Amino acid sequence: MNNSLKFVKLLLGFLFLTLTANSLPTGNHDKRSPEISGPQVVRVPLSLVTNTREQLECLPSQMTLYKFSKRRRAKCNDHSPAGYYLRRRPESKQWVIYLPGGWYCADATSCENRGFQDPQLVSSYTWDQCKERSGIMSDSKDYNPYLFDANMVYVPYCSSDMWTGRAPRHNFGNASYAFMGSVILEDVFRHLITHRGMKDASGIILAGSSAGGTGVFMNIDRIQSLITDLGVKVRIRGIADSAWYLLRPEMEQQVQCKGVNCPQVANLGKGVTVWQANIPARCHQSYTTVTSSHAQATPLDESWKCFFGYVIYPYVTAPVFVAQWMFDSFQIQADDADFLGRSRESRFYLGYIRNLSIEIRTQLEQVDGVFSPSCIDHAVLERREWTSILVSDINLSSAFNCWEKSLQEAESHNKTSSNDIMSFNEQAQSETGSFEVIEQAASNSTWTSYWYHDDYIETEGSTTCIYRAIDTSCIPQWNRSCQRLFLHSNEDIFDFLGVDIDSLVRRNGFESRSEFYKAYCGG
Repeated sequence: MNNSLKFVKLLLGFLFLTLTANSLPTGNHDKRSPEISGPQVVRVPLSLVTNTREQLECLPSQMTLYKFSKRRRAKCNDHSPAGYYLRRRPESKQWVIYLPGGWYCADATSCENRGFQDPQLVSSYTWDQCKERSGIMSDSKDYNPYLFDANMVYVPYCSSDMWTGRAPRHNFGNASYAFMGSVILEDVFRHLITHRGMKDASGIILAGSSAGGTGVFMNIDRIQSLITDLGVKVRIRGIADSAWYLLRPEMEQQVQCKGVNCPQVANLGKGVTVWQANIPARCHQSYTTVTSSHAQATPLDESWKCFFGYVIYPYVTAPVFVAQWMFDSFQIQADDADFLGRSRESRFYLGYIRNLSIEIRTQLEQVDGVFSPSCIDHAVLERREWTSILVSDINLSSAFNCWEKSLQEAESHNKTSSNDIMSFNEQAQSETGSFEVIEQAASNSTWTSYWYHDDYIETEGSTTCIYRAIDTSCIPQWNRSCQRLFLHSNEDIFDFLGVDIDSLVRRNGFESRSEFYKAYCGG
């Protein structure tokens, strides 16, 4: 009898230890059972946190990570579960969803190198539990005056596909990758609406920088249709930062490169196929043609051009605000005109930068809401300086806020109904026209474009609301609010890219900035 009792006690003790061990957090978060269908708060292994609690609590200013279950479609490149960070403000009905950038990969070499250089861009296993971001995601009224108290969502970029992929598995030799950026975004919105309170939203902003800005252009109409189907009765707004790349001859030649030593931008065309890219239907159709030769039809697919902001913009129905550096550093690099890192003759750069500034301004004429300083830079929405970069005395935050108010006023006047928005399933095949371009700013205000150099145009009255702020200078860094650049040489005339402009003006024999400007920009 005693032996039987001992056996029962040992058995109960073994079961207790087993159940206790299974309840502790482990390094493999995907082996928990049962799994929920939506995102889960990640349980951080005790060995990786500084406190002794099972779940790391984030500060009020931080966003908390939620990962999707392994059964969901939303996967990173290495098939680990994707997810999102959220800073919930229950008292607010305003939502900001931000898509970061990080370039892309489309072949074995570039994807492998990407994983080595920054694992967080291909996998979720190393993501922090808490994240704090500045700029448009800041909770400080000083740095984010109009959106500081909104619900903030940060969607980590781990799909390497410019947020367009629908390929659950693509093999490069023995390596298998998922490219599911488009799907990740869909699942994030579905879960925010069904589980996080977005269904009652009064305003939703889809923002993104660089590749994330491209993601805004590529997805915003489809997301609008999705949230409408799920019962959200608001028109989504977009803000695309540093995604207004121009397909200039230098870049187009690189994209069409077929050799073994092609620049990385050449992979964009390849990526459309590898990622099974979800390109808006009307733009895709416009850049896909069929030519006949010897009684054989050959499709000519140039839908990769839709990844360029000025190309895709006319096909986007939802309103998108464009924030674009006039001299985007990525554009300069892609054009093989990197005068920050190599020595070129002044005459070459004078022509290059003048033509670039003219082309940027010309293409921005089609945009109703825009902020474009004449700086050499790239991506600004995540940075504290997003409110200190100015076109005259207008910053990006105030220009965007003005633009939003003008849209709200127009929609209120027109009494736009959610029934006018196409369903999620209908959207891909739609051929409807673009959202009406607003030509008048907020009530009792004067619409104007705000040009900047020394002799900028004055506004009419103190109530002017400006949402088109564009520098006209053909000289990079002429805007005094640009972030300073640092170069090693002061010999070339184009070293004004980082040095004191007033000193440069005097060194070249001019009495004022205006004279220098007229000599090099022609007026």
